[in-house]
Amino acid sequence: MNKSDTVPISLRIQLVSIEGGESFDWGMLDLADQQEYYDVILALGNGIFDEVRVVAEAKEGILYFQNLLGRGGYKRDLGMHIEGRQLYQAGDVGFPAGNPFVFLAPLAQNGETVDFDRLEQEIEELCARLEKLL
Repeated sequence: MNKSDTVPISLRIQLVSIEGGESFDWGMLDLADQQEYYDVILALGNGIFDEVRVVAEAKEGILYFQNLLGRGGYKRDLGMHIEGRQLYQAGDVGFPAGNPFVFLAPLAQNGETVDFDRLEQEIEELCARLEKLL
């Protein structure tokens, strides 16, 4: 496969938040866009949200956003308490690190999934794909 034949990587995510009991849909954000990336980081870092739920357009977006969470000190909670949470949907992976409580859907909009139990292997596979694109 030639580099020109590869499918572009999508880092687009749909972000929904709860702030003060109200739900806001931020629509699709492209984490490859520097301004949108910084907007997401600042919004998460400032703790203005009570909850956030992210659905990526593709598998790469899930992995990229999970990596962003890890760099911010978020860790996956296997026994998360979801009582009273408004944005949780069955199958979501929870990252509680104070505010906000983040839910990340392991199923992308294009149907690809991330197996969080094999996260390191998933990231290695993504890195190999990225090397082929460069």
